[in-house]
This record gives sequence, structure tokens and C-alpha cells, in this order.
Amino acid sequence: MFDGPYIRKHPSLANQWQSFMPDKSGVLTSTLPDSQPTFCSPATLHTHHTPVISVEFDQVEKFAALSDVHGQYQTVIELLTRHQIIDAQQNWCYGKGHLVMLGDIFDRGDGVIRIFWLLYKLQAQAQLAGGKVHCLLGNHEFMIMRKSWRYLAQHYQDFASELGLEYHDLFNKDWVLGSWMRQWPTMIRLNKSLFVHGGLSPSFLAHQLTMQEVNDRARQAFGIEREAVFAHPLYGCIHDLDGPFWYRGYFKPNSGLTEQDVQAGLTQYGAERVIVGHTPQQHIRSRFNGKVIGVDSGIQLAGRGEILLYQQGQFSTGNLAGEQSPLQAVDQPNDLDTD
Repeated sequence: MFDGPYIRKHPSLANQWQSFMPDKSGVLTSTLPDSQPTFCSPATLHTHHTPVISVEFDQVEKFAALSDVHGQYQTVIELLTRHQIIDAQQNWCYGKGHLVMLGDIFDRGDGVIRIFWLLYKLQAQAQLAGGKVHCLLGNHEFMIMRKSWRYLAQHYQDFASELGLEYHDLFNKDWVLGSWMRQWPTMIRLNKSLFVHGGLSPSFLAHQLTMQEVNDRARQAFGIEREAVFAHPLYGCIHDLDGPFWYRGYFKPNSGLTEQDVQAGLTQYGAERVIVGHTPQQHIRSRFNGKVIGVDSGIQLAGRGEILLYQQGQFSTGNLAGEQSPLQAVDQPNDLDTD
């Protein structure tokens, strides 16, 4: 399985790009004179991506959300195609709708980079159609950049070694995908729905950070070692186990979390519900009287997974067969064993 390409500014040729593609013979290296290659058109290649600042959107008529896809490219394609977000040629057909990817594209599967390029292309296509593609940071995006590679398929590390690099080097600022990923937000709001990878713990909420402060501080922590981040007075509460990337309290019966605790977070950020990933569940379900929706449906396990859909004020879930059902509530977590 070969996954790529990885593209950076050409080190010696102005206004050109250097592409590296894994191949059975090692590495295919080529020069791209065009900043808009066919595979990502109409997006353009560049390494000056600016931080995502606009993260609150009202009057969104429809949106869809996926989380923790972990390199399962074919599952992503099937869900997006069967639920009419992309067409058979994998181009945007969702009009003014919004697609939210709730973090954790990296690790486990073999299609990580293909998913990155798909979203890179769709983001540009959606913009032209009046829609949006939102990519949020998850804990695995930071794990990769901190050399925590225990879930990374070996061939990714082997490929980097062929280039004389470590894997995280392929996502530095002078690589297209690295520049892009570093500008993603941690939190966004669509209508009255707040999106964040892990969740909002009471201890995190006590810091009273605005959404912009969370997004800015999370991005600023790229490239800082794990221990230094945890100890940092500005970044620690965002990246520790009770922070928005790692928190699992919504799905732990013994966490002590109450509906009032959940409501406090929603009130703080002007939302009616929080939509999260990170904790794998058998199915996409709501908890706490609809105040929490968990969308990590175990896509990391090949051949399974669901997508959350919102249209005309109603939530539904879509499966790989293209079937849609009203979003159901559960009193207890429906945990999925992914070990």
C-alpha cells in the first residue's frame, strides 16, 4: 500500500514544487511546475496557509460530521459518496452544506495522506459552492508531531527514512500539508452545535478561555515537546488529559460528570450541544438529553462506521449502505472495543 504524495517547496527551483511518492522501488521524486495539479484542483499548492479565524457560523442549513477516520480512506469515500456529499468522481456535491472532520486523520490505517489531499481539494471546491469543509485538530495530529508513533503504520516511518527524515519532518511548515494542518482550529460552532475532538471538562472550563484563545494556543504548541507543553502556563490545560483533545468524561459512567456540568460548558460557548469524537462507540448516539453527541463510530476498524447528518433542524445518522436513521439517545455509553 502506497500513500502520498508529500509535497514541499522545491529547495533550488523558484516557484516550483518537489513531490515525493512512495513506490515499491523506494521513492518517486518529481518536480511540479504547476501550483494547481489535477489531483487537488481547484486548490492551489502553497505553504503560507493562514490560521483559521472564522469559526462561528449561523444559519447553516445542513452539515455532516465524521471523526477519528484514522487512515481509512475507502470508508471515508463510501460514507461521503453514499450520503451525497461527494459525487462518483470524489468532487463536492453538497452545495452550501458544511462538512466537519473532527480530528484524528493520522495513525492506524494506510490512507492518511489520501484523506488529507481529499479534504484539501474538497475545502476549495466547497468554498466555490458556498459551503465549507472544516478540519479540526485531534490528539493524534499532535502525537505525530511529538514523535509518538506507536499507532503509526511502519511503512510511513520507512518512507521518511528513505528521505533521510523522521516522519514528523514531512509536516513541517515548508511542506504543503504540514503548513495547512498547523492552521486548523480546535473548536468551531455551527448554529448551536459546538464541535471539539475530545470534549470540555469542568477543570478545563474553569480557565474561562474563549474559543479564539483555545484555537490560538493549541496551534502555538506545535513543535513543543509533550512534557514542556503540559507544564506550560498557557498550553497545559489545553493539551493535558482533561483538555479538549483528550477528555473522555462524557462516556465514563464513573466520571462524576452531570448534565449541569455539560450545560455549563455549552452556556460558556453559546451552544445547545457539543459534538465530539475521540471515544469509540458502537454507533453515533446522543447523551445527556441531547447535549452531547458522540460521532467516533469506530471507523478505525476497517469496514464499519457512520456519519452524523443535520438538515432542516433534524439530526440523523448514515451508515455505509447509504441508509439514514433518526439520531437515537442512550442513557449509558455504547463503547466499542478497539484494542
